[in-house]
Amino acid sequence: MVPPATAILRTRRVSKIKRARTTSAPTKPARAPKRLRGSDSSQKSSLAIDVRYQSIRPIAGLKAFLSKQLLAAACVAGVTDGQINITLVNDSLMSALHLEHKNDASTTDVLTFDLRENRRSRSFVEVDLILCVDEARRQATLRGHWIERELLLYAVHGLLHLVGYDDTTTAKATRMHRREDEILQAIGVGPAFAVDPL
Repeated sequence: MVPPATAILRTRRVSKIKRARTTSAPTKPARAPKRLRGSDSSQKSSLAIDVRYQSIRPIAGLKAFLSKQLLAAACVAGVTDGQINITLVNDSLMSALHLEHKNDASTTDVLTFDLRENRRSRSFVEVDLILCVDEARRQATLRGHWIERELLLYAVHGLLHLVGYDDTTTAKATRMHRREDEILQAIGVGPAFAVDPL
């Protein structure tokens, strides 16, 4: 039985995700390298990323891969401060959250919850990204690449929503996909959409 979505989202300053069933021991959140935190020693700038599993089995090396690659992607996107919480879920839990927050009972790839009080800042984020592993597995198979790359694409997509990108129209979606490809190319992963028809 899937718990109600309201049981999943709980209030917490940085994250609203209930961590009741974490399948692996908590790890220290990834932090941006010193060179990305600003050269002024009085400036306390950093970006932390925390990746957790909920309702799914862990995938070897995924947490480290997402943390490292998303830190690099965030820097390319101009995000240098804050907290990114990623929760990896299955179709069932994603469908429940999608229904509760978007009034759509289908599963989806990513849900983005912007937790910032001041949403005008583009370099600072506080966000919960919910990524659907089942959807990523299906899409990775269709696209002929690995699931880690697909989940990274979802995380970059969610991050771009926070810095002003939107995909509500075909033109906006094309612009957003182009930026996703630029970021993935810049961090050495390679484009996701340039090789696929939209």
